[in-house]
Amino acid sequence: MLAAQNGHESTVGLLLDRGADVEAQDKDGWTAVMLAAQNGHESTVGLLLDRGADVEARDKDGWTAVMLAAQNGHESTVGLLLDRGADVEAQDKDGWTAVMLAAQNGHESTVGLLLDRGADVEARDTDGWTAVMLAAQNGHESTAGLLLDRGADVEARTLSGATPLLIALRMRRLGAAGVLLKAGADIGACDKDGWNALLTAASAGTESMVRELLDRGADIEVTNVAGETARSVAANDSVARVLERADCFQRWHRRAILALWRRACGWR
Repeated sequence: MLAAQNGHESTVGLLLDRGADVEAQDKDGWTAVMLAAQNGHESTVGLLLDRGADVEARDKDGWTAVMLAAQNGHESTVGLLLDRGADVEAQDKDGWTAVMLAAQNGHESTVGLLLDRGADVEARDTDGWTAVMLAAQNGHESTAGLLLDRGADVEARTLSGATPLLIALRMRRLGAAGVLLKAGADIGACDKDGWNALLTAASAGTESMVRELLDRGADIEVTNVAGETARSVAANDSVARVLERADCFQRWHRRAILALWRRACGWR
């Protein structure tokens, strides 16, 4: 197993010739092919498969070799495993798939390969998370963009009601948030606690995104379930000042609209 982990192909072959068990597992359920795949030792993976290694062997958490290779962005190793019968939709005990693992770490080309080979862009874990949410959470904007281009739902929700945009804003991933906004993310969408994009951005203290959302028409008076507004959760003085000015403008605008409406109706 150590020889496979370090990609010592000839040593692996010798050990197998001398009777080593190609399916031996460590205390966590890892096999030699999983260790080789994790480190991207493609030729060693090929040798082990040629000698009978189970391409679908799982550790105690349900991980397979293709998941390990995808997590670390070993694109060619992922391709080899898929060519040899690995299940592109295999899930671990928490529902994670290879494409989700690759997306979490921003391995864009590996994500593309997995999608080309049939991976479900909308696969969800047990908490309702999708690949685009994981890419957004970790600020991998180009990977998020690829997933959106390939059909990922920009309005997908976790079990707690969070959208990819809300996740990106909580983590201050402004580049990813911009990609999601460009793709049409709903700035009014709220999670189960009533937090929308403006409340989340204000709480995160990201002044530039607060301005962006206000420019896009975010309503400063919206409250969450706890009755908090964007102004009351503002994380710093600069955000609070932006929101205060916006509040004054929106109040003036509403009064102006009401005055015009009354005039049009002949009211005084």
